Amino acid sequence: CLSRGLGDVYKRQKLDYIEFHKHTAFHEYHLKLEQLNLDIAIAPLEHNSYNYAKSNLKLLEYGALSIPTISSNTVNYNDSPALKLDNDTGLWINAINQLADNLELRIELGNKMHDWVNNSYFLEDSLEQWLTCLNLKA
Repeated sequence: CLSRGLGDVYKRQKLDYIEFHKHTAFHEYHLKLEQLNLDIAIAPLEHNSYNYAKSNLKLLEYGALSIPTISSNTVNYNDSPALKLDNDTGLWINAINQLADNLELRIELGNKMHDWVNNSYFLEDSLEQWLTCLNLKA
């Protein structure tokens, strides 16, 4: 499991550039996420039927804030510009280190994430389709 693998690495190496934060109330979440001023976001998912039913909301949240994102290579995230990796701890550690060491790459990936959200996920851009689908169009 990737999360256990990264957690084990953190415990062994005591990496001082990794932060952990406690649960945030739902109504404060978006503010807290923005205040974190994240350099990199990760969205690991194990390959199983439960996770295949999840949405890409986590990536939309990161993209709205222009946060460069590394995600599992899963159907949930296929249409995003996130750096998609197989669930191999070594691959994830290498990718995290590569992004941590390269500001230009982080900016480029963050901008791609932001553009993806802006160009694909605003209701106003697909309002006519929704009205037609819901039989509400005059």
